[in-house]
Amino acid sequence: MKTISTLTRIGVGGIALVALASAGFSQTATKPDATVTPTPAAKTTKDAVVLDTFTVKEVPDDEQIMPTTRPISSVLGDDRNIIDTPRSVSSVNKDLMRQVRIKSVTDFSQFAPGVYTAARYGLATTPMVRGDLAELYFNGQRAKYSRDSVQPSFNGVEAIDIVKGPGSAIYGPQSNGAAGYTNFVTKQPYFDKQHTEVSLSYGAFNPDKNYSNTEWQIDNGGPISKDTAYRVSYLGREGSTYYQNTKDNTQDFFAALSHSFSSTAKLDVWVQYYKQTYSEVSGINRVTQDLIDHGTYIAGVATPSGFGVPSTIAAPTLVKIKPYQSVVGTDDIAHAERFQTQAIFKTEITPDTYLKNSSYFENRTSDKYEPAILYSEYVPTDWNIQNRTEYGAKFDTGSFANSTISGLDLKYERLISYQSFFDEQYSTQDLSKPSSTWSNVGGITNGAFNGAVPGHLQYGSDLGYNGNYGGNQDSKIVDIALFHQHDIKWTNKFSSLAGLRLDHLKADDQSPEFISRPGTVYHPAGFRYDNSASSNNFSYFLSSAFKPTPTSSFYATYNVAKATTGSSNFGGINSGGTDASLLKSLRGITHLTELGYKFVALDNKLYSAIALYKQDRVDVGFTGAIGKRLAKGIEAESVYQVNKDLSLIANLTYQQVDRVEPSLSVFQQNTTPYTLQPGGSYVAGGGGNTPVPYKRQYAGTPEWLGGLRASYKFTKSFSMSLGGQFTGSQLANAEGTLNIPFQYKINLVATYTYNKAWDFQVNVDNLTNERNWTVGDPVAEENNRRRLNPAVCGPRLSGLKVALVEDEVKEGDLLRNALIQEGARVCAFNSATDFSRWLNGGEGPDVLITDWVLADGAGDELIRQVRASDADVPVILMSGRLQENELADGLLTGRARFLNKPFMIEELIELVAEWNQS
Repeated sequence: MKTISTLTRIGVGGIALVALASAGFSQTATKPDATVTPTPAAKTTKDAVVLDTFTVKEVPDDEQIMPTTRPISSVLGDDRNIIDTPRSVSSVNKDLMRQVRIKSVTDFSQFAPGVYTAARYGLATTPMVRGDLAELYFNGQRAKYSRDSVQPSFNGVEAIDIVKGPGSAIYGPQSNGAAGYTNFVTKQPYFDKQHTEVSLSYGAFNPDKNYSNTEWQIDNGGPISKDTAYRVSYLGREGSTYYQNTKDNTQDFFAALSHSFSSTAKLDVWVQYYKQTYSEVSGINRVTQDLIDHGTYIAGVATPSGFGVPSTIAAPTLVKIKPYQSVVGTDDIAHAERFQTQAIFKTEITPDTYLKNSSYFENRTSDKYEPAILYSEYVPTDWNIQNRTEYGAKFDTGSFANSTISGLDLKYERLISYQSFFDEQYSTQDLSKPSSTWSNVGGITNGAFNGAVPGHLQYGSDLGYNGNYGGNQDSKIVDIALFHQHDIKWTNKFSSLAGLRLDHLKADDQSPEFISRPGTVYHPAGFRYDNSASSNNFSYFLSSAFKPTPTSSFYATYNVAKATTGSSNFGGINSGGTDASLLKSLRGITHLTELGYKFVALDNKLYSAIALYKQDRVDVGFTGAIGKRLAKGIEAESVYQVNKDLSLIANLTYQQVDRVEPSLSVFQQNTTPYTLQPGGSYVAGGGGNTPVPYKRQYAGTPEWLGGLRASYKFTKSFSMSLGGQFTGSQLANAEGTLNIPFQYKINLVATYTYNKAWDFQVNVDNLTNERNWTVGDPVAEENNRRRLNPAVCGPRLSGLKVALVEDEVKEGDLLRNALIQEGARVCAFNSATDFSRWLNGGEGPDVLITDWVLADGAGDELIRQVRASDADVPVILMSGRLQENELADGLLTGRARFLNKPFMIEELIELVAEWNQS
């Protein structure tokens, strides 16, 4: 987890040169003639298996970019045309991917509405869909979630589908990335003849800074026999990026094999392994509106301070810095390794029934070592295995055509992760000075972190400090699911679809082994907490569609999906240190309501879609506080393949993305700690906290998004593609005091083909060299909610006498330790009797924290005892068995608060700290 008090410049202007040598680009099958207008499927079972196809007759097969030219199975699990898919989905086929050479999820916004991916510290691993995190699937099976640690590879990707909203009954709902997912369709072996492609790219050149980033790829495949074919692809990259002190290296191997046992049975297997060395790009610190608008930076020596607390800058001055001068130190480095494989076997039992089994396995490791800002993460274990068996059938009931898919889905996930960010020093570094002068400020020594990873002391663990249960966990998740999906075609024009899924989830989560500070005291796994929970989650999916013509469709969709809610960075589970909070994390819920219209026109040359949606999900904030992320908007897209020479792609989105809190949030003003004075100088803005409303707009989520691309072939040898990405104004911080204005970026791709065997390509990214900005991480805007108060540079509860009454020993110990770490003098009691005896002995607390249900009494009686002697004593009443509206009238008057279990300890600490200051 990182702070949002940095901005990153995006849209760096640059040129990359690519040379391709290839042979044998013919397709494995001939597409139908597009001059025939598709006819609706008849009501008979035999006709129901025929898919409508929409192609452009003037365009060769290998140049078709229309999303209607291939079946879409990534949404509902069966092959159907995009027109007949009652969900918003954008398809990028292999011909379009080849033309524009997609290399990153940040490129998706050119081809799909509602998709915008910010810098994510320079490591965008998953796209942002409808203002929220999405996830990655491979041929319909979910990969493990990773926000910015393990970057996806496009070496083995042939096409992509970008799906909005939760997964279907068959594929299952996502976990942390509940907004949608990108389904990677992996490369298929060639059965027709031998194919070989070699590519080499060298870049990049830009007005600010030239750098070397060489990439090479070898792709080879062909038939082994009439029933078996293979394909292998190797990609290597060595170089740096635009930003200072950064690396971008990878070694990537992909192999696929297909074998047909008969005309009705086929096995597809692929395997991939890659290793990455890279650097995070934390962006530019000391952010002000003047930095965004005019590029002026506050230089000066800063006094080191705790994470998030504005540093004092001696003799601040305004200077101009280069955009590549990001907070990246000379020793900052990150690594990741990933192995993944998938096997899919499908056999047709009869012409109307089939059996399919899909198995997926992946194993990943990653780490980040960043002494420049005192941040680290270490993930030694991160793997999952899945197996899904499904049975599909088509049949008629009277005059109605039916299609069903039923089956069993098994998943097992394992994660051990460490993370430390409570001592980050973002504002300390002066970016106007050479990075060699500040990149190792504080260093990372054995004592730099509050906790450490055994055997790897350079990596920290916040677990020994305040909990941080999500980023530091040792978890296991078992998911056993049954699913059924039923599609009924009532008439030639009207159909409905219903899906039901039952996931039995069982999770175990314990604190990983760690070494605490000060000293080097070893604590075994489970020392802080050891929790277990299980849940039966029902998810259902309802859709209906009306086709006024064979080439158009209106649809309505309503989905309710439940899944696990894990940590912001690594997924897994987010137990919060108690069984009750772990159970709550197993029941993360997502709602989707969507209305849409799709059509094909102009002799199949134009495809257009529009969707109106409302989507919400459970959202875990920085401290673990549960809120809701609410998104609503409208999105539209069009693909127009005018002829074999000209094609146009456009999309437009309007969205509102808000966080809804269960209670008032308090945010530290660490994103705007400096104020411009009338004389032109900057001074520190001082301490204090900024209250934020229950409902507020998320930072880093533009209200308007747009994409436009035009491609034209001037001759048989020379073609050019010009595309633009546009983002409307967006907030740059949670308080709403910083704003990023409208921005755009223009990209150019020029390709020259020589003798059908050589392609030379030039990619110009950000043609006009715009100075665009994005927040460090939109999802992490909750990081402004800090545990350190800028006005109190030390324990927030120093000297405060707190009476704690809790008869659950484990919960009581957690609360007691957290209060003591903040400087409080804690008098802890396991029973109402012991507390009353202490109170009657003449003692009295500054604050009372008590459970509602005790073995020998009730918390309301203890509150009345305390208030009888001092009516102004602040009290906190905790309970997991009743709601606040069930309390007696007048019980919680004055400085009083009811906390419904489970809650995050930080929420309690912040509340007591506010009372202590007042």
